[in-house]
Amino acid sequence: MPSSASARSIDVCGYHRDKHQVEHLLPRSWRSHWPVGGAAAETDRDEHVHRLGNLTLITGSLNASVSNGAWLGENGKRAALHRHDVFLMNRAIVDSSEEGWDEERIDQRTEILTESFLTTWPVPVGHEGKTVDRFSRLSKATASYVDVIAAGLVDVGAALVCTDNRWPDARGTLLAGGRMQYNGETYKSPAAAAREIRGGSGNAWYFWRVENGPMLHELRADMLRMLDH
Repeated sequence: MPSSASARSIDVCGYHRDKHQVEHLLPRSWRSHWPVGGAAAETDRDEHVHRLGNLTLITGSLNASVSNGAWLGENGKRAALHRHDVFLMNRAIVDSSEEGWDEERIDQRTEILTESFLTTWPVPVGHEGKTVDRFSRLSKATASYVDVIAAGLVDVGAALVCTDNRWPDARGTLLAGGRMQYNGETYKSPAAAAREIRGGSGNAWYFWRVENGPMLHELRADMLRMLDH
C-alpha cells in the first residue's frame, strides 16, 4: 500500500501528477513546419504560442520531431495525440482539429477553458480586484520598449533603421512584446538586435529610430512627458 503522501501524488489512472508534461500544441519552434507570411502574421503566431488555449498536458514527452512537426498527416502531431494520449481534453482537441490547428482554434479553446475555470472557481462574493497603473511608476531608467508600444507612440510592425553610419543598411521590424526581427532572426528586444550588430553593448535607445521618424529615445521622452501631465 502506498503511503498517504504518495497516494495523493497519484491520480485515479495510476499516473504521477507531477510527471505530466506541458505541451504546446502550436510548437514554440513553429517556423519549420508551420510557416506564415509577413511580419504581422509571424508576430500574431508568436503571441499565440503561450496562450492558455495552446497548452495541454500529456502523459509523456512526445518525440521532438513529432512535437515540432506538422499538425496533420499520419505521422503528424494530431495523430500522435490520438494514438498515445489518454486525457479527455486531448480527445476534444483531436476531434475539433481535422482541418488543422491555428490561432482561431487557440482563441476558441482559450475562451472555453477560461469559462470553465470561472465556473469551477468563481470569484468570492465581496471580492474587489485591485488595478495597478504600471505607467505611474515609469522613469527613464525603468521604461521599456513595451511601454512605448503600449503608450501608442509606435506601432507593432514599424520598421526600425540604424542611426549609426557604420551600419547604414541595418534595419528590422518591431514586434509585439518589445521584440525585434532583424536579418531573419527574432531578438528579445531592439537592444539585443543592436548588440548582435555591434558585437557589444551600447544604448539601443539611440541606436534605432523609426524609419522616417523619431529615434527610440525621443519616443521614450514623449511618453514620460505625457505621464507628467
